[in-house]
Amino acid sequence: MVVWGDAHSTEEEAKETEIKHEPWVIKTYGWVLRSDDRGVTLAGEWVDGGTWRARTFIPRAMVIEEHVLGLSTRRKKP
Repeated sequence: MVVWGDAHSTEEEAKETEIKHEPWVIKTYGWVLRSDDRGVTLAGEWVDGGTWRARTFIPRAMVIEEHVLGLSTRRKKP
């Protein structure tokens, strides 16, 4: 999981005192394909055969936190 600050825009009008003047804090979950000085690339889906889909790149300057989450190998009974 990567916690990061995302730029945003809104179409609704707001009074000057109501403007949110900060990034939205986003939590993105996925497989880490690469994490380095440039940023983090996550994939949201693994496709059998060794390919990835739904990739997201997050520039390093926008990353607040990175967390490694464990995966359960047990399957639920139907």
